[in-house]
Amino acid sequence: DSLTPFSNERHAVIQVAGEKEVLEHYKTHCQVALELLSLDVNDDAAYIAKHRELRDEGCSPWILKYCSLDPMGTIGMCRRMERRRLQQAQQGATDPMRPHIV
Repeated sequence: DSLTPFSNERHAVIQVAGEKEVLEHYKTHCQVALELLSLDVNDDAAYIAKHRELRDEGCSPWILKYCSLDPMGTIGMCRRMERRRLQQAQQGATDPMRPHIV
């Protein structure tokens, strides 16, 4: 703490430290989301087990909410949409190689 209180240098150090913390959170957020997206879209039991494991390990509540299976969870919604797309492809309704526009 050799920086002068209320100096520009001290504020810059505090700002950079805060930005680093935010970027670390986003990095973790992305890693968790990708890990959960890599699970089989039809295996909800494995997804729920992994979600609980992350919760028990102390994962951020914001990340857990983003990745939850409830209607507010973005990753859960993506899994439901992909499951529906695959079912339609199996029924011959759509081409699975064609992009799905939401």
